[in-house]
Amino acid sequence: MCKVIEFPVQRAQTWAVVERGMREVLAAAGSPQDMIDTVCARMRPVFDQLQFSYEAKLKLPIPALATETEIRAAQDAVAVTFRDLERQIHEFSYRTILERLKTEAELYVARRQADSRAR
Repeated sequence: MCKVIEFPVQRAQTWAVVERGMREVLAAAGSPQDMIDTVCARMRPVFDQLQFSYEAKLKLPIPALATETEIRAAQDAVAVTFRDLERQIHEFSYRTILERLKTEAELYVARRQADSRAR
C-alpha cells in the first residue's frame, strides 16, 4: 500500500513564504519570540483577505478585414495589459501587508507597555 502525500494548496504555500519572511524581519529587528508569534498570528487573516481570484472577460470587435498579424498584435496588447494589472495588484497586496505588519508590531509594543503600567 502506498502512502499519499498531500501538498499544500498554493495559498498555504504562499502564506508559508510570507510568514517566514515576516518572522525573519521581526527576528532581525530583535523582536521577542512572543511578539513574533502574536504578530504573525494576527497577520494571517490580513493575508487571507488579500488573496482573491479575479477573472475578466473581454470581447474585442475584430474587423473582418484584420490580418492575422493585427489580430495577434491586439491579443498581445491585451495580454500585456492584464499582466501589468496583475503586477499592480501584487504590489498593492505586498505594500498593504508590510504596512499592516508595522502596525501590528507597534500595537503589540503598545499593549505590552499598557499591561506593564496597569500592574
